[in-house]
This record gives sequence, structure tokens and C-alpha cells, in this order.
Amino acid sequence: MTVNEKVVAMQEGTTKQKQLEIYLFVDPLCPDCWALEPVLKKLWIEYGQYFTLRHVLTGQLDRLNGANYKRIDRHATRIGISCDDRISLQAPLPIPYVASLAIKAAELQGRQASIRFLRQLQEIVFLQGETITNTGTLIQCAIDAGLDVQEFMKDLSSPSAVKAFQCDLKISAEMNVREVPTLVFFNENIEEEGIKISGCYPYDVYVDLIHEMLGFHPQPSPLP
Repeated sequence: MTVNEKVVAMQEGTTKQKQLEIYLFVDPLCPDCWALEPVLKKLWIEYGQYFTLRHVLTGQLDRLNGANYKRIDRHATRIGISCDDRISLQAPLPIPYVASLAIKAAELQGRQASIRFLRQLQEIVFLQGETITNTGTLIQCAIDAGLDVQEFMKDLSSPSAVKAFQCDLKISAEMNVREVPTLVFFNENIEEEGIKISGCYPYDVYVDLIHEMLGFHPQPSPLP
């Protein structure tokens, strides 16, 4: 079993009420969101018993300069992620709404199904240098993520996927999320405001936030 599979299995097998809830705001075609993925995997393995992680898709990056899509993120290079150099030389990648609708269509088969689909999509874009302008790429992601492909294709063109994405955009607006990736940390006290952090930071920064929100320093679980 790979680390990816272990993380997903841990997420799917968790039913206990957690002390923290983390909202992760991402754009599927953002290099910084891809660069943050291994940090979040480690955070989940070591401290996942204390928090739930909810992915929320945003559409903010299409308003930004196209150079954001053409650069290879320095943070990704720093933590050792290999991105295909062709990405930095191409025209701006496709508008993220196509990818976002596909992820929400996958989510209709379960939250973890959408996370697996998102990871497959990011690997195809950032490791293999593919684009998502054709249905075949989306179908391959669905197959690799273990989805029911017929249901996925039906949901891709359904109002349910559009409505789900609109719901994510509404959450982004309500929490005033203006860049990705952004994480918002909440604890059990509903009267306390969450802590919002935007951008990519070293692993210890997120650990310190978890400690602050919990009010104590838990021992991390051992890494696989």
C-alpha cells in the first residue's frame, strides 16, 4: 500500500468526532496547491486524529495574471516535487472551471472519491504535462481514481455538479478567501473565529497552528 492509499484509508476509516476542522481552499490547476500536497499528507498522518480536512474548490485564479499558471512554483522545487518543464513554456493552462466541475462530479460518488480524483488530475497536469481540454483525460483520471465512469460522465453534465461548485464558491466568498492555497482552522468552540493562513509554508508552521488551536502539544503519530 502506497502512502497515498494509506492516507485515503485513514480518512475513510475515521468516524470519531475531531477537535479541529480545517477548510482547505484549492484550485486544481494551481502549482502551489500541488506543492502543498505532501505537507498535508504528512500533517494528516501525524496529526489526523485531531482534525477533519474539508476540500473547497475556488475559482479565484482565473482573475490573476496568466504567469501564475506558466511558472514552476519555487516551493515545489524546494520540497522536491518534479513538475514537467513543459508546463512553464505553454500558454496558460485551461480555465480551472472544467477541472473543478469534474472534481465536484467525482464528489457525488463520495468525498474521498473526489480527493482521489483531484490527486490523479494534478499528477496528470503537473507530472505528465497533459492538459484537460478533452474528455479522455477526465475519463482516465476517473478510472485511475476507481470511480464509476458511467456515473461520473453523467454527473459531469448534471446541474448537481454545477450547484456543488457554486456552493464552494459561496463558502470562499463568505470566508473572504482571495488566494490559493488557503487553510482555515476551526476548533470546537463555535464562538471563536477561525485562523486563516494563505500560501505555502514550512511544515512546522501548520503544526504550530494545530498546537495553538488544540491548546496543547500532542505527540505526533509515527510516519510509515
